[in-house]
Amino acid sequence: MQRWLKEIKLANTVKLEKVCSEACRKETVERWFEHLNVVLTKHKLLNNRPEAIWNVDESGFGDDPGKRSVIIKRDSKYAISSQPGTGKSYTTVIMCTSASGE
Repeated sequence: MQRWLKEIKLANTVKLEKVCSEACRKETVERWFEHLNVVLTKHKLLNNRPEAIWNVDESGFGDDPGKRSVIIKRDSKYAISSQPGTGKSYTTVIMCTSASGE
């Protein structure tokens, strides 16, 4: 690896969610809520109808711990980890609930 040190480096991987959360700006969040308000108003969902508003969240859990360090190009900012098709099991959990708590 010594002869490649000008071009590559050893880096710790980070989860994609962490990279996304660090890149999120206040203006982006404000724009999203403005758009949400427009959509809820358009579909008349702001008039005391919480049972008509639903949220779904998905999380995945793999039993493969993966690698902690990888070799990347020296000018790369992040070494993003992903779940490869390793043949190990991967479980997905989905939660769905309404604004009324149903």
